[in-house]
Amino acid sequence: MSITNIKFDVLNNTNLSANYANNYMFAAKVQTCLDGFYFVHTNNGILKAQRASSCLLKPAANDIVLAALVDENLWIISILQSADENKNTLLELPKNTTITNNESLNLQSPKITLQSYLLNLQGSFLFKQFDKIFTFANTFKEHIINKFSQYIKSKKVIADLEQKQVGRSKINVENNYRLRSKTADFHAQEILDFDAEHIKLG
Repeated sequence: MSITNIKFDVLNNTNLSANYANNYMFAAKVQTCLDGFYFVHTNNGILKAQRASSCLLKPAANDIVLAALVDENLWIISILQSADENKNTLLELPKNTTITNNESLNLQSPKITLQSYLLNLQGSFLFKQFDKIFTFANTFKEHIINKFSQYIKSKKVIADLEQKQVGRSKINVENNYRLRSKTADFHAQEILDFDAEHIKLG
């Protein structure tokens, strides 16, 4: 059946209350979605339905849904059975949705993917615990008031140029500190001080 025939069947089935009692709920099968409306198979033919705000999962073709008739408007309340359990299920929330929790919100999954033009994380504390972390970015900027980092081992590879600008800098090394370079340049505008029991040059 073409979409044109679907529209024709639905428009001619205007008196829904003649076939269903008001506030009556029944199972139906989704045939297609067009212009935000769903066309579902029922015992009285194909009817046009809207997705209720409580139905967060977006129905797909051949899904079995729970429909409710309210004031001659047909609403899809929920999905009873997915036509393909292996397909990706779409959780489609209304605009400007806020999820609140007063205690703890836990997300557990073997794989979680977040895609957004702007991802904003705000909070008093951020704890991260990973076996490995990979970060890929064209530009990476940090603005930190106080930062404390403690590492067991650290390795950093810069392919091209690294520039660092600080007001003051202090490095404390408990054992050995080595600087190896093809060329090295130390420049101070006022004083360059080397203090040690033994200084070996050359």
